[in-house]
Amino acid sequence: MSKTENQSPQQGNLGMEQHNAPSPTKTEPVSPTPSTPQPPVPSAPPAFPVQLKGLESCFISPKKAFIAAGGTEQQFAREVNFAMQAMLNNPYLIDCARQYPDHLVEAIKNVSLTGLTLNPELRLGYLVPYKGKLKFQASYMGKVDILIR
Repeated sequence: MSKTENQSPQQGNLGMEQHNAPSPTKTEPVSPTPSTPQPPVPSAPPAFPVQLKGLESCFISPKKAFIAAGGTEQQFAREVNFAMQAMLNNPYLIDCARQYPDHLVEAIKNVSLTGLTLNPELRLGYLVPYKGKLKFQASYMGKVDILIR
């Protein structure tokens, strides 16, 4: 006894039929949009949080020293943002910066001089309160990074 199977003519084609694609139509050229000038990268954050009011000059004043040590304006703005982030997460750092604002300036300068960053994801350095004053402290990984370079 032989079995007869019902096979459709498309079974070997796996349902993938070739369709005749319509011929490409001409599209009108797209006129280029007028290029808008890019805003300059801010040298300091545009708006300071309410908790840090009064410390604006401490964040802006180390800019010349930061750039002289080999940093760029973008790096400076990024490090200032990281410093503000750290201070907003620890109110005691804000108190230390209010008591000794010149130490905050020196801490931001030291970030550039060491070539490290305050980026919390990289964990290369931190702002640390030491005897009521704000200091930049390189972490173990930051010191290893300096030794490798």
